[in-house]
Amino acid sequence: MSDLGQGRRLQANLPFIVITLVVVGVAATFVAVSLRRPELDMFQPTSAGPSEAGSAMIGPVVFTADATKEGWSYFDFSRGSTVDDPEGTNWDLAFRRHIIIVNGGPGFPGQGGVLEATVPFDSLTTAPAEGYVANRVRGDTVNTATEDWYDYSWMSHILRPKPATYVVRTADGKYAKIELVSYYCPGAIAGCVTFRYVYQGDGTKGLSSLGSAEARSLLGEPLFPPTFPPEVASVYQAKLEAALSDLEASPDDADAIIWAGRRHGYLAHYRTAIELFGRGAELHLRDARFLRHRGHRHISVREFDQAIVDLKEATRMIEGQPDRVEPDGLPNALGIPTGTLHFNIWYHLGLAHYLSGEFELARAALRECMATARNDDTRVATAYWSYLTLRRLGLRDEALEILGRINADMEIIENTSYLDLLLLFKGDVSATDLLGPGGESTLEAATLGYGIAMSYVLAGDTERAGGILDQVLAARDQWAAFGYIAAEAEVARMSGM
Repeated sequence: MSDLGQGRRLQANLPFIVITLVVVGVAATFVAVSLRRPELDMFQPTSAGPSEAGSAMIGPVVFTADATKEGWSYFDFSRGSTVDDPEGTNWDLAFRRHIIIVNGGPGFPGQGGVLEATVPFDSLTTAPAEGYVANRVRGDTVNTATEDWYDYSWMSHILRPKPATYVVRTADGKYAKIELVSYYCPGAIAGCVTFRYVYQGDGTKGLSSLGSAEARSLLGEPLFPPTFPPEVASVYQAKLEAALSDLEASPDDADAIIWAGRRHGYLAHYRTAIELFGRGAELHLRDARFLRHRGHRHISVREFDQAIVDLKEATRMIEGQPDRVEPDGLPNALGIPTGTLHFNIWYHLGLAHYLSGEFELARAALRECMATARNDDTRVATAYWSYLTLRRLGLRDEALEILGRINADMEIIENTSYLDLLLLFKGDVSATDLLGPGGESTLEAATLGYGIAMSYVLAGDTERAGGILDQVLAARDQWAAFGYIAAEAEVARMSGM
């Protein structure tokens, strides 16, 4: 055969040769991947050791259920253990190999349900009110919310948990959250279902992963309730107990719910306050006060996005409605309330946008806030955050217009720090005049410290500003003060976090 004929024959067979080589290559790759032992997280089954949690919040805890056998392995959150005698409502989850179900649905005695959350495990702090999926029988018992909790590789034959958080309504109507961690026992044996969880034993929906911490700072540190002086703590506690007594007598009364939440908030029980305001919002759909107060406490715990959602909805609820003075839970020296419902909604919305770095949105909200300000106290508070917002936006002339309306003769009852800082921005007083010695751990110190630091930031002296911000953040008992939160945000911004 001529060279030309051989060439034509080779050309004709070329597609077949290429396909063959591709198939062989893919097969070799498949075999190689299949034989390669992947890295796995493997856990020994946790020994059963039931211990009643009572009304305590438990977790985060890592637990491994043995689901290697054909039968179900039952787990009870209230006892933190697998149980050998599953009956009635004494179990909440059951595992059989990769199948996970709850104690709820047709044929099940419990109220159980489960849903997949839209936020990471540590970010989920409150169980949703609805959306829980019970089991259903479809040839086999399954739960559609959990049946796709994993990814399976046909190449490696390995099952891996998806990065998801699930909220569980337990058999007796309480709440927990779980995150699946692994499916393997030592030796890469399938069926050891490992998960971490937080369980709330008191029946509320609070599910913080931070243990006794109320929040995590913008710099990643846990934030715990401060220690109050004994004389202050006793007064706050007595007022809380009185509010809880009123709430027990009238559990659905709007004012009773609000005051119980506010009193919890003054003792830095922010998660409990958020839970109470949420319950009130569900009961009183047209009462904007609940979203106003819940939005405030979302700011306290650094959940700015949730605060903005609540407060924006509150602005829609008050549209066209008459304003009203809000009574003070911590009265000023004259006992004269300075804020109103409309003012506080717009004020906290502007602040939430500012702390989020959304300065244009903060500007718009604070403009609405100023329109509701009825006295010099509310005017200087709004002017302060407005000035900083405008300077952030590079609107120096507009910022100076605000300062032009500020003077030392304004009638201030409680917001003297904001007035002093505005006078500092005008050049009427110096930073030394305001900061003074001592650096006491007070709300005023946090407010003044942040404002003075910002005067240096705006002047381009970030080194000096950083030193003052560090002083502010050293006063850890004031972590819920707006000046403290703003200082965190500024330090995070400076460090590129």
